[in-house]
Amino acid sequence: MTIATTPSTSLSLDGTPKDETITTWSGLLAADRPTVTRTELAKLLRIDTRTVSRAIEDGDISAVRFGRQWFISRQAIIAMFGGGE
Repeated sequence: MTIATTPSTSLSLDGTPKDETITTWSGLLAADRPTVTRTELAKLLRIDTRTVSRAIEDGDISAVRFGRQWFISRQAIIAMFGGGE
């Protein structure tokens, strides 16, 4: 007897697979999820994650925190930075 199994995919808090990270502006524009993480935004802007954290703490970037994870509105980032490189 054979039992079929499906590989488990670990999901982030917004329901997207953890391996689907946004690392380019085209990826940001094409994404169908509402948020990006602090790490993804740092990679997009080519800055350190601590700089993103500081901007969140200073109120320059609006974000919501769930546990240890920060979620930043994808549309807000597109509006703020124009969505281009």
